Amino acid sequence: MKKRSDHIILDSKATFYRGFKKDAERIAHQYRELLELKKIDPLPASLLANYIGVDLKTPLDILGLREISLNDLYGKGSDSWSGVTLDTKFNEVVVIFNPKESKARRESTLMHEMSHIILNHKPSVIGSSKAVSIPLRNYDPVQESEASWLGSCLQLPRDMLLWCYKNKMNHNEIAKYSNASVKMVQFRINVSGVARQVSHWY
Repeated sequence: MKKRSDHIILDSKATFYRGFKKDAERIAHQYRELLELKKIDPLPASLLANYIGVDLKTPLDILGLREISLNDLYGKGSDSWSGVTLDTKFNEVVVIFNPKESKARRESTLMHEMSHIILNHKPSVIGSSKAVSIPLRNYDPVQESEASWLGSCLQLPRDMLLWCYKNKMNHNEIAKYSNASVKMVQFRINVSGVARQVSHWY
């Protein structure tokens, strides 16, 4: 489950297994290869979802909720949540996203939720809400951090960022190219080591 305030969720106390960050980059490249994309190409969340067999829905699509009922989904306003993964009675996996969010935030949310699926995370708790009777997946802090890291790599792999820098793209241009937020671009540039590497180019 991803709440709106958790646009980039990385628990400072969470510890990744050795080699996880390299694995995340490798996974981002592998899916591009499987989808016949280049390493530097954007990867739309809808394309990835279709490939791994995940349905992307809004609450109104799948639950038939009235607008006012969305306020109960997480016990807050309808604009306070980003996305959630659930299992239907037909053994299908569905990711419900908040249609009121920007495209960039929505892409981040979807990549985060699908990362849980790609990493085969097992929910620590199966929860529910007042608005729905379908089980909602809840993950522990380490799994949330792993999903956030992989999700960011799927959106902005290191090779793409280096290519963007070589083409003298600024952060706004990189964000537009990758369908990511500027905040996500800045985050990836910092944590991927790209900022340090390109500082020696000029």
